Amino acid sequence: VWFTTPAEAETMIADATIAWVDMQPTHLTEQAIRAAGPKLQWVSTLYAGLDAFPLDLLRDRNVTVTNGAGINAVAVAEYAVLARDAGATIIGGCCGTMPVHLEHMKRALETRPRGPRPTLDQITELLGGFSSAGDGTGDDTAAPRRSRRGARRGE
Repeated sequence: VWFTTPAEAETMIADATIAWVDMQPTHLTEQAIRAAGPKLQWVSTLYAGLDAFPLDLLRDRNVTVTNGAGINAVAVAEYAVLARDAGATIIGGCCGTMPVHLEHMKRALETRPRGPRPTLDQITELLGGFSSAGDGTGDDTAAPRRSRRGARRGE
């Protein structure tokens, strides 16, 4: 059974034995899991990291937790190559990045020759549409600049 709102997730998990709970912002995931009833035996997620999960509660209730650690390693390696070809000189990961992600990224960056700088269309095809102001598509206005206390030389 699928849920479409956090309230539905909390209602459904109350009687669930198995739950797959991935919600943004991640505090909604924790909120839903805390609403789980005593039947819950297994929680699964695609998240690589488990920071959003009340692991102490799940451990106390003897609930099995499985996650997607490493599941996106090949895709992450493709993104690393794309970023390098776009001009990035520092490439890393965010929360949930596992050694397997870094291994795939390193192997891809070392074995794949540099390609031409990708176009926005090519990036969109691989990653999906843009959603930030000032993303380079020309569909919106640039993001506001933060002011600085002191001006840098030449400003």
